[in-house]
Amino acid sequence: MPNDFKYDVFLSHSAKDKSIVRELANMLKNDRLRVWFDEWELMPGDSIPAKIEEGLENSRVLVLCMSANTFGSDWAQLEAGTFRFRDPLNKERRFIPLRLDDAPVKSSLAQFLHIDWLSQDREQEYAKLIEACRPPAKPQAIETETSQDLAMVQSISVRHLADSEETMIKLCVHKARFVNSETEFYFINVTNLSPAREVEVTHVWFDGERQIAVLQSDRPLPKRLRLDETWETRIECFRIPEQARETAYTMFRARLSTGEVFSSEKNVSVPQMGFSPGAQIDKSEPEHALAIKIHKPRMKFSTFGVERIKTEFQCVFHNEGRKPIALVESHLVIKFDIPLSNGMQELRLDLYSYKDLRNAHQEKTIGGHHLILDPNTIENLSLKFYLNTELKTHEMNALRDELNGTKDFVFIIYAIDIEDRVYQSMPTRVSER
Repeated sequence: MPNDFKYDVFLSHSAKDKSIVRELANMLKNDRLRVWFDEWELMPGDSIPAKIEEGLENSRVLVLCMSANTFGSDWAQLEAGTFRFRDPLNKERRFIPLRLDDAPVKSSLAQFLHIDWLSQDREQEYAKLIEACRPPAKPQAIETETSQDLAMVQSISVRHLADSEETMIKLCVHKARFVNSETEFYFINVTNLSPAREVEVTHVWFDGERQIAVLQSDRPLPKRLRLDETWETRIECFRIPEQARETAYTMFRARLSTGEVFSSEKNVSVPQMGFSPGAQIDKSEPEHALAIKIHKPRMKFSTFGVERIKTEFQCVFHNEGRKPIALVESHLVIKFDIPLSNGMQELRLDLYSYKDLRNAHQEKTIGGHHLILDPNTIENLSLKFYLNTELKTHEMNALRDELNGTKDFVFIIYAIDIEDRVYQSMPTRVSER
């Protein structure tokens, strides 16, 4: 049954907030909720990732305890566990952010109404949390007087299934790039093949270990398709996990307003050159356009904090559009001509901080500040990227030394704004150190 979850609540938190979350767990338990809390579920010898995944899969509500600690080094792992609960298609589950301190909330979470644990009226906030976490009441069975009622219900169900069989769309995926651009995309082509009805596409996403929404500002959803009409959207290849890229062609999904979901297939008949259907061509100056140029890269990797690797170099950002751009995150992708000893052909580092070279003493972390670029402005910045993966000391030192000894690789910077638009630099090749 859809509502038969082992746990009512899964408490996702940073280990540094353990004492606060432990108190919350006891409160929820005393109110007769079934709580997954790591101290109660993990035993010596358990595989921690496996037990966490098992807990997430068997929980109806995820409470994400947000704090400065949460949004620090633990964030990538904690965020990965939230996607199945944040999915609007998954009606059985619920996602509840709970704010522990006054740390700025990540832009990706701003759309969710949160519980304020800082509030002076904590009792009222706790009452809201309890109400949201309680399982829904089971509907009472209603005994029909005659079998005629059951026959009517069966007739309606059969008629609904028959109607749904008349709806048919074709979902095809291919990989390509725009002229004069190095960015590769998966293009998702949707065609209405229904014999006698229009359809409305409401959601498109990649259905991997975690679901990734396909959203482009120039291809808004929902999209209504007439008979035989074709529409196309896209997603940058780098946003798909590397291990899934070869099979990604069959892993995209499209949902219609009727609730029906269709799976993709690989498009094997794509012309060498062509156009992307479904949007008008705008020949005016773009609203949002950002040129990124890597300048004087140091290409020196060193240690950063505890078990981290970093690199730092200068970069020029030029807002060539008509509107301001607010960047909320940035990544550095390094592509190796020859794989590393661990088999890696690509490495991604996250932006930790930036400095305006005109005010070099003012270093800002991207997590605490949006980088605002006004129209027609040029910013010369020093960027510091770090590998957001904890390694053992000997592994970190070995990887750092190998990176410093590696030649012939390409740097690309990707920047993402507050509305999820993605910008990228031209690839910069490094052949000398």
